[in-house]
Amino acid sequence: MPVITALEPLDVEAMVKILSEPKNALLKQYTRLFQLDDVQLELTPDALRAVAEETLKRNTGARGLRSVMEELLTNLMFEVPSEPTIEKVIVTKECVTEHAKPEIVTNPDKKPNRLKTPVKRNTRRKITA
Repeated sequence: MPVITALEPLDVEAMVKILSEPKNALLKQYTRLFQLDDVQLELTPDALRAVAEETLKRNTGARGLRSVMEELLTNLMFEVPSEPTIEKVIVTKECVTEHAKPEIVTNPDKKPNRLKTPVKRNTRRKITA
């Protein structure tokens, strides 16, 4: 059948579970993205609830969680790689509801994380005539 309908609306608790529990949950995806820059991402339980509440206000269902998380973390994802001393980013409820800046924990002794890229060898052969 090509018709999709909701049987029961999701509540805040269900949205928080969707955000954090599945194997490929959004929270786990963003945590991994920050780990690539050797930074720990932490969202407080109140922040997770606030993300769920904001999504419910927008009436966008579970798919709307992604847009709320993107609004919350996109700028950080651009700022974090350019500052190698950042060790941890803590997102609080105020970051979601009042657009406050997250708490950033730095370590001046931290060394930049450089990803090693594989060396590509020249595989062309000279053809001699």
